[in-house]
Amino acid sequence: MGSESIQLVGVDDYWEKSYDLVRALQDSPEGSLRVLLSHNPDVNEDIEVLRKQIDLVVSGHTHGGQIVLPYLGTPYLPSPFGQKYRSGLVRDGDRYTYVSRGLGVFFAPIRLNCPQRSLFLRCVQSLQRQ
Repeated sequence: MGSESIQLVGVDDYWEKSYDLVRALQDSPEGSLRVLLSHNPDVNEDIEVLRKQIDLVVSGHTHGGQIVLPYLGTPYLPSPFGQKYRSGLVRDGDRYTYVSRGLGVFFAPIRLNCPQRSLFLRCVQSLQRQ
């Protein structure tokens, strides 16, 4: 990516009135490696619409669906993007999004075929050929 710095940026929950991606990025210089912490992975829609350069989004919110049925998947995810941001690494063009299943639950204290998971990300510099 050729960047000299890493910018760690965070936003409030996507569904809250205090959420403001533009304000969160205003002091982050273009060209730096940008990592966005967002509870909700649906923030990716705004990143596309606003044409903002963000290299990695780290989020949760979906809890991996909590209940994953064999052959059917997750019956309910709180996202208009369906299964796309259920859990794990998702590639959105040049941007990556990692969605953690987390340690908590939503609504009912049940997990089926979807164990809790904490996250440790190790970032390493890539050697790119020119």
